[in-house]
Amino acid sequence: SWNYLNKIWNISRYVMMNLGDDFKPSKIDVKSLNLPSKWILHKLNEVIKTFDYNMDKYEFGEAAKALYTFVWDDFASIYVEISKVDLSSDDSKNIESTKNVLVYVLTSIVKMLHPFIPFITEEIYQVLPHDEESITISKWPTYNKEFDDNHAKASIDNLWEIITAVRNERSKANKAPKDPISITLFAKDSNTLNIFNETKKYIEKFTNPKTLTFTDKDINPKGNVIVVLHSSNIYIPEDDLVDRAEVIKSLNLKKQKLEAELERSKKMLSNESFVSKAPKEKIENEKMKQEAYQKQYEDVLNALKELNQ
Repeated sequence: SWNYLNKIWNISRYVMMNLGDDFKPSKIDVKSLNLPSKWILHKLNEVIKTFDYNMDKYEFGEAAKALYTFVWDDFASIYVEISKVDLSSDDSKNIESTKNVLVYVLTSIVKMLHPFIPFITEEIYQVLPHDEESITISKWPTYNKEFDDNHAKASIDNLWEIITAVRNERSKANKAPKDPISITLFAKDSNTLNIFNETKKYIEKFTNPKTLTFTDKDINPKGNVIVVLHSSNIYIPEDDLVDRAEVIKSLNLKKQKLEAELERSKKMLSNESFVSKAPKEKIENEKMKQEAYQKQYEDVLNALKELNQ
């Protein structure tokens, strides 16, 4: 679509504006990268595998769909936004590595898009730093095992889940992004608490907190809007956001959805045909999902109990 092409072109302009006249791409040193850069390279690995798999099967629509999702949801909406924080920092090494990753990922995207929109991608390729004369003779993007990083993936997925949840609460309360609010983040495990600390500057940038508190003790303060996530809870003073009735309504909807998931999972795991025929890995995966749903369900019940007191 035109919006998609316009987005690619605008991202290219953003990257070129931030590179500077003297910038020359260098080999990516994964060990020196920050979490967001490791995350986007991990996601790039995933989309390259999916894209190549579908292209080899002549499933061009599926290949294009996977690339579209990556460009729009991961690269443009998350990494490009996060990169603005790093490019405006005082850390010269971080700035250079972020530029390197921006060019690397964007160039990979343009190359994968080339079979679909050859003239536009050639034009974009020519304004990006490049070695070959034309995109048509450039090296095809390949999966790089060195870019696989499940810790980075979990960390930024967790970060963006929190940012999205806070934005949603602001939106529901018609609270402007520029208006500061107090935020307490409860980590349900030590790894999540570490992620909070590692990504603090991004949380501050994208949630605009008046105060920001990290804790591994579920104090569940009264008079707070409570957002229950997979590995964390968010507490925001009701006075900073919405009325109690809206919070209870939201939690009740979450409760109903979790009850449905728990019932579905229970039926599946009690089905003798499924248990006897399904691969062991699938059964274990379903059990893990059931445990996660149960924990979230208990958190929602406790939150409702506190709000209804």
